[in-house]
Amino acid sequence: MPPILDLLAPYLKLLFITLLPYVELRGSIPVGIGLGMNPSTVFLVCTTANILIIPPILLLLEIGFDWFFRIRWARRHIYGRVERFRETARRRVGTYRLWGLAGFVAIPLPGTGAYSGCLAAYLLGLEKKRSAAAVAVGVAVAGVLVTAASIGLLRALQTGLGTAIALLALLSVLGWFAYRWEKRSS
Repeated sequence: MPPILDLLAPYLKLLFITLLPYVELRGSIPVGIGLGMNPSTVFLVCTTANILIIPPILLLLEIGFDWFFRIRWARRHIYGRVERFRETARRRVGTYRLWGLAGFVAIPLPGTGAYSGCLAAYLLGLEKKRSAAAVAVGVAVAGVLVTAASIGLLRALQTGLGTAIALLALLSVLGWFAYRWEKRSS
């Protein structure tokens, strides 16, 4: 195998795991760190891959969602699950809309990643560009949380992720103020 492929092979594994629905970076970051890879590099690779998948997911939902449910099998076996997910998304995202969507995606549990966030945004009729940004923010927060949990909080602060954690805390406070201001003006 050429030397460049030897260098890229672990990262290609991470990309593959990151692109798996319901696993995403929640599974790939611990795997990468468990393989002894640099935590900052693992964070960047997995988070970037997870964010880059958002526009194609939204595009596929827009193009193929209605077409998919024209198939009788899909209507019969999957439509009920989608409707239950719509109600779950409506409860979780609620009145917070985009901030709720970002929070939903940021929870580092299986089933709350970019795929689910994009599906929730589509089902709730949220504006595409803004919901893509909200899902991306949620993915970034989830990436920081999963990386910090995977390497331990003290080591995360030592490896430079402390800066990312501080920035996310600052963005959360600013986001809260922006939400409150938006709510007062409407």
